[in-house]
Amino acid sequence: MRVPASALNHLLQIIGGMVMARNQLLNTTDHRDNPSLERLSRLISEVHETVIRTRKGSTGALFNRFHRVARDLALTLGTEVHFVRLPHFLRLFSSIFL
Repeated sequence: MRVPASALNHLLQIIGGMVMARNQLLNTTDHRDNPSLERLSRLISEVHETVIRTRKGSTGALFNRFHRVARDLALTLGTEVHFVRLPHFLRLFSSIFL
């Protein structure tokens, strides 16, 4: 299933607001005595993590295309190209742009 990046970005903004509101609520109340609040907090965390993983998956697909582009360019230029993906760069990219 394809989901537009703009929809994921909007969902990420909404869930980001929910996470901030949840954190404010947890800081102002004694949540240990309120199981409903603790459950809501866990659910918000799960949704947030799912949206982040989904968004990272779409950027992963983008980086996977570079291998083919590098190969096609090498064939066009008649040269040899070694394409190396660095996992730490993907994590850095995700933390900056997502």
